Amino acid sequence: MNKKIFYENKYLQLNPSMHVEDIPKKFDRLMSVFNSDNKYKKVLDIGCGSGVLINMMANELFPEIAMGCDISLNILSQSKKLVPSNHYIRCDGLSLPFKNDTIDLVLITDLVEHVNQPDKLLYEVERVSKEMLIIIPIESGFFSDIAFKFMRLIGLETNIERYGHIHRFKSNKCKNLIEKSGFNIVNSKIMKSCGSQMQRTIFGKLHSNLSSLIRLVSKDIDQSLLGGYEYIAFCRK
Repeated sequence: MNKKIFYENKYLQLNPSMHVEDIPKKFDRLMSVFNSDNKYKKVLDIGCGSGVLINMMANELFPEIAMGCDISLNILSQSKKLVPSNHYIRCDGLSLPFKNDTIDLVLITDLVEHVNQPDKLLYEVERVSKEMLIIIPIESGFFSDIAFKFMRLIGLETNIERYGHIHRFKSNKCKNLIEKSGFNIVNSKIMKSCGSQMQRTIFGKLHSNLSSLIRLVSKDIDQSLLGGYEYIAFCRK
């Protein structure tokens, strides 16, 4: 997949809302692990999409500068119309145009699964920022991985083609990825995914209904078999 072509053209066609409907829940989840009384001058949302999340965070923290960056000019054009008060920058998260330790807080929500080199992304974040709030989807599970491979085999659309998810993480991989970058995890939790996209396909609805039944027995079993969770963490150097 050529990510620049995908996010410049196809992504908005497939996801015209840029998942704005999910952002209030994402914000609440980030705030549930956020534990800091620091004052923040510069806050950056990498892969900012609509710009709504960084705007909500700015209204909470009152930084001097609230910035959103994205790789797509088309997405940033929509962001500027939706939330014109933010500062926007076009750049690749793997090569951030900031000096070391010049950002106080970076937000990364549902981005790590999109990039070719997740470890390099987090190394870059650790280089420029003192703190990080992050959400990584836990999509990998025993049965969900089998279903994913089967769908790919017979040519059905998966999260790769529709959303650009080129990685499928387990919870231990999320933790290891963050710690390997040099960040310390101050607070974290694992929660059932709040993304509305799960209800948009037959397989998504089947996954959701089956997951609800398994969770009655055990959330851990549900996670290991079906995935569909989120790893949420507040990190500091």
